[in-house]
Amino acid sequence: MAVPHPMPSATTGLLEDALKYFRGFEDLPVDGNEDINSSTVFVRTDSFLWTLPRKLVAEHTKVFNIKALGEYVVCERDDLTFQLFIEFMFTGSWKDQGLKVNWERQSLQTHPSDEAVYNGYDPAWKSQAAISACFHGASLRAKRFHDYAIAQVFHIFYTQGASLTPSIAIYACERDDFPISDLMYDMIIHRWCQDNDAIDSYDEGWLKFFNANPTCRDRFLLEVGKPLCDLALTDYYLEIE
Repeated sequence: MAVPHPMPSATTGLLEDALKYFRGFEDLPVDGNEDINSSTVFVRTDSFLWTLPRKLVAEHTKVFNIKALGEYVVCERDDLTFQLFIEFMFTGSWKDQGLKVNWERQSLQTHPSDEAVYNGYDPAWKSQAAISACFHGASLRAKRFHDYAIAQVFHIFYTQGASLTPSIAIYACERDDFPISDLMYDMIIHRWCQDNDAIDSYDEGWLKFFNANPTCRDRFLLEVGKPLCDLALTDYYLEIE
């Protein structure tokens, strides 16, 4: 199966100098400031206030459809996850940063304590970024962004058969009403029945996963052992009503 979208790499996305143009630490400009105009939308994340072109944002999501000048919206995701969305809007991808991954922390943001003992490249960041982007894309109802991200998850874990651990599954199934959870559930059932190394069925971490995800547990009990059909990426694209 061909990769449906180009994968992020060290040369995709936006350079730091470009990101600085949109990212600031200050509060909103006061009324009358020339920076406030109908072509701008402000988005607040954990540490930054992003100033973005209203028209471009509206092409990707209607969630940030603010009409009053000088107002801003608060993003539920961390700074780095929202940065993926910004990079995608401008370039159609984002940069693979290779930061240290901690699947136990429900955030793409790297904790200083992790970086203090790490100065290399973690290939798992590519997977964590894609999963985090799936959450964010579904929350924003940003179909193109979401579908680009879920295509990467599909390629990494289904097409390429990367190892799927309980920690990754728990991280990905934070919300069982998002398409990423459906994809994870189906891949777990698929891999469990196949004789390969993609899933270690003896890992006791799966008990924690199934206890936390009764929907997947019920599907697993009903479907495991039945004839398997190939999964189709398009079944997990975001549907916008």
